[in-house]
Amino acid sequence: MGFIFRGLLIIFIFSLIVYLLKAVARLRFHLNGTMRDLRHIRDRIDLPQGGSREAVRCATCGTFLDRREALILRSRGSEQAFCSKECIAG
Repeated sequence: MGFIFRGLLIIFIFSLIVYLLKAVARLRFHLNGTMRDLRHIRDRIDLPQGGSREAVRCATCGTFLDRREALILRSRGSEQAFCSKECIAG
């Protein structure tokens, strides 16, 4: 009787290990697909082909921000970037 119990226990443990390995493989497959989709979405969003954006510094407080989000004041051939209307006034 002890021999049969040991055999069943070994088969059960082996089956559990195989099940867990298959579950990890499925999870890895789905995560790889998700990461591939996220990379594809990120590439399509709004980055220029070069992959980087130009950062400017606020003339008042010194905060760095994306040039597209900055408030740019141009005067006599020079320009200054500001992060907010409060920084322009200040």
